Amino acid sequence: MRKELGFALAGIVFASVANASFIIDPFADTQNLTATSNGTMAAGDITGGNRYASITQNTGTKTDTLLFNATPNEMDLNIGTGDTSDMRLLYDGTANTTGTNAFSLGSIDFTQGGALSLIRINLQSDHLNSLTMKVYTDATDFSTATFNYTNDAFFNSYDTPFTSFVASGAGADFTNVNAFELTISGVPQENLQMNLLSAEASSAPEPSTMLLLGGGLVGLGVFSRRRRRS
Repeated sequence: MRKELGFALAGIVFASVANASFIIDPFADTQNLTATSNGTMAAGDITGGNRYASITQNTGTKTDTLLFNATPNEMDLNIGTGDTSDMRLLYDGTANTTGTNAFSLGSIDFTQGGALSLIRINLQSDHLNSLTMKVYTDATDFSTATFNYTNDAFFNSYDTPFTSFVASGAGADFTNVNAFELTISGVPQENLQMNLLSAEASSAPEPSTMLLLGGGLVGLGVFSRRRRRS
């Protein structure tokens, strides 16, 4: 019975590892910006301990805002009618207020020992637009990816595999990350919310993971029944 219990627990542990994640920003710390402005938020749950954020108004006269945790665990970008603005988030391990990339995350392994393979952003928007991410090892070696997001006003998970990032210089080493940057440019009259920014294992649970989890639960059930009979 001990052996059966061991196999059952191993199945559950392996399934949990396969579904591990690395949270870059949970958006759980309050920070309020009004265009044009910037600021740094220091918090232990943010990758590198700090998040630099900025909103830059390009055209228009409305009050455009970038709010964090006004809605719990959410980032809210609000662009007024007739306005266009740029948004930038920078995670570089420093508390700077200039936005100058210091590349000081301390060689974070975004793959978490090879278990993770993509960046996931969960967002909703009422306008079509695109978002760009940059992962830096240093100033000359980085990788860039851009994706288009929909305007269906529902939260959607947008997964970008590490392998789909385009290299500049030698490209980013995702096991040796020293800065991460996210930008949205020329945002027109938009309401956008984001509630997840993380590195993840895969886009969906793989069949092997589901089999391991199922096997673990079945094994626990068998072990429990046998114990009751003995």
